[in-house]
Amino acid sequence: IYALNSLAGFIVGHELLDVGTVPVAGITRGPEYPLPWQHLQEDQYPNLHALISDLEHWNPDREFEFGLKSLLKSILAL
Repeated sequence: IYALNSLAGFIVGHELLDVGTVPVAGITRGPEYPLPWQHLQEDQYPNLHALISDLEHWNPDREFEFGLKSLLKSILAL
């Protein structure tokens, strides 16, 4: 049951990140996943701005596949 709960939690949580996000501070996400944190002031959020070039390559589908495969491998190793 723990394995099933882990899988369900991962899948539901990841889906909520994709479809359950609400616009914050008038910044909405477009079809190509623009980075809303680019609109935040760099002097107030220097760590986010330092990571923007890496975050531009974020792919939610690849992240999901990686996470699911990792979770399944760890469950099978039990």
